[in-house]
Amino acid sequence: MVDDDPRIRETLAGPLGAAGYDVTAVGDGAAALAAVERERPDLIILDVAMPGMDGFAVCRELRAYEELSGLPRTPVIFLTVRDDFASEETGFQAGADDYVAKPFSIPALLARVRLRLPNAPVRVIDDYLRLDLTTRDVAVRRDGVWQPVRLQPLEYALLERLYLNAGIWISRSDLLEQVFDRDDEDTKAVEKYIHFLRQKLEPDPKAPVYIQSMRSVGYRFKPLDRAV
Repeated sequence: MVDDDPRIRETLAGPLGAAGYDVTAVGDGAAALAAVERERPDLIILDVAMPGMDGFAVCRELRAYEELSGLPRTPVIFLTVRDDFASEETGFQAGADDYVAKPFSIPALLARVRLRLPNAPVRVIDDYLRLDLTTRDVAVRRDGVWQPVRLQPLEYALLERLYLNAGIWISRSDLLEQVFDRDDEDTKAVEKYIHFLRQKLEPDPKAPVYIQSMRSVGYRFKPLDRAV
């Protein structure tokens, strides 16, 4: 991921990591090209307007390097405030595979990443909870055995939205609009379904560790820092 704005890098790192991707984030074009040579990423999310070498130049350099070295083409998704047709055309001429304008939807961007990386792992596992975004399978480990958890469509949609924004607080009103497709002020439905999720997923629903809440702020999904 290449963006000179640390806020964008931070905003994307959490959801991408939660979706199962290993993320390397850099802030300029020169660092991006150095990372490409060092790590050979599976996909690059690339800003356009950066100091020094802009994203278009980085993409041209990348394509020239791949051709010269006989390397396979690395998918590039431009993520930029330049939403005019001329800039989009320039991006594709430079060798981009996709072009996304800011502001952007994180779930929509993740869908574009999955489209470019159909075989990439998207399952995130710890020693209690499993969530597979490809198959939509959810399981918890109780008494040493993985047990599938059946979620209703709205329950899964709510969990997925929190999970794809792991570590980020989302207000009740935003969840009401994004998950329930409502723009009123009655957030009791959100609280109700959060309760359902905690009952089904949390080791102790009365002391939730995955789906956390903060008064007057909202909810967030907090993965545990432990592996199977």
